[in-house]
Amino acid sequence: MFHREIEESYAADGVVLANTKIVLTEGNYLLFDKAGWEKVAAELTEIWYININDSVRIERLVKRHEFYGKDKESAFNWATGTDEINAKIVESTAARADVIINI
Repeated sequence: MFHREIEESYAADGVVLANTKIVLTEGNYLLFDKAGWEKVAAELTEIWYININDSVRIERLVKRHEFYGKDKESAFNWATGTDEINAKIVESTAARADVIINI
């Protein structure tokens, strides 16, 4: 699980027991085909891609960055800079999804 307050994931943050029937995960790079991510899709039964309106996505990202301590300008710059670069990478993987949901 990614912890925004420290901008890091904890290793082994959760445990999936042997009798677990469904595991729901989320992640931007589940369909990425480089850097080891290409192995992920084979482990998943189904992958859904949620395609959200760019302006709504940016607005939500700015709010999230502000919540975690960035001022408005820094939050906007991050959302339209680093986050936007990542969004375009993730968007390029959408065709590999089993289901695409447009919202």
